[in-house]
Amino acid sequence: MRVGPGVELLAVEGDAPAAEGDFGERRTNLGIEAVAVDAEVGWRVALAGSSEGAPVGLNPAARKLLDQLKDCTPMALPQGLQADLRPYQVRGYEWLARNARLGLGSVIADDMGLGKTLQVALYESVVREGLASIAGTSDTFQRQGLVLQMILALKQVCNHPAQYLKQGGDEPLASGKVERLFDLLDEIEAAREKVLVFTQFREMGALLQRWLHERQSQRQGPGLGHAPQFLHGGVPRARRDRLVERFQSESGERVFLLSLKAGGTGLNLTAANHVVHFDLWWNPAVEAQATDRTYRIGQQRNVQVHRFITRGTFEERIDAMIRSKRELAEMTVGTGETWVGQLPEHELKQLFELGELRERL
Repeated sequence: MRVGPGVELLAVEGDAPAAEGDFGERRTNLGIEAVAVDAEVGWRVALAGSSEGAPVGLNPAARKLLDQLKDCTPMALPQGLQADLRPYQVRGYEWLARNARLGLGSVIADDMGLGKTLQVALYESVVREGLASIAGTSDTFQRQGLVLQMILALKQVCNHPAQYLKQGGDEPLASGKVERLFDLLDEIEAAREKVLVFTQFREMGALLQRWLHERQSQRQGPGLGHAPQFLHGGVPRARRDRLVERFQSESGERVFLLSLKAGGTGLNLTAANHVVHFDLWWNPAVEAQATDRTYRIGQQRNVQVHRFITRGTFEERIDAMIRSKRELAEMTVGTGETWVGQLPEHELKQLFELGELRERL
């Protein structure tokens, strides 16, 4: 299966090489069946490591290219540089240098908020396939389901490729959101303050908990790192109360991860004066309900709310729509995100495609 210039995948479930051209081989109970694939499908198969449930092996050239694309290790700045670069400028230089080394051109994806090649590729792939499926159905109920399904997939891509692909997670900085969260948490730690980090995805909370633990262990030494608490729907009531009390009373507990549904109501978390909405529900009432955990009786400091919105993507446009339309801004908690599925086709296309920054790539 050819996935790019000079790069081919090995055959699915076998060691026989793929045929020449844009064809791969799929082994079935009836033998070997030729299937046509384009470059986009080839990349998705390579990233997922499987095709229709069957494992896919990669030849050395494809594996090397994928490893290089996912490599987020810092790169040395040019010798003789006479300026102090800001973090986003360093990321821009690393991006340009890495793309030049791979022969992929000078694409500054960090400017659109996604930040990494893998996120951009996955985002565009999900949008193309999602819009094609929506255009092919006339059933209103089915159409709304497809729109909500695409929203779910794009939220996961914007959060981190590992969440969408359901595997990996060894490269936390493969996401612009995670990179920004790390920077923000450093600032909060330096100020000796506390923060609530909300996500609507339990799996994303688990990834953040692991990465933050690993990051602290790297700084303090093996066995010394501390994993932040994570409250989700699977935590029993008695343990939930202990987690809340520990965060409220212990100075060392500075980060509290919460799933939006489990931590959005009934809790008093006034020890925090920062709230991070890592991903948004696109329902202002739900978001406000979660933020209110810090505004209970006893809060004596100003609370800062940080809403993580991936620039240039559907996240930015939905947020702008909610802020500009009174009827959307006044939605109740039970409304959910179903209103997005009622938009006409041309508005959906404008909503989901990468924005004006993409036009300059």
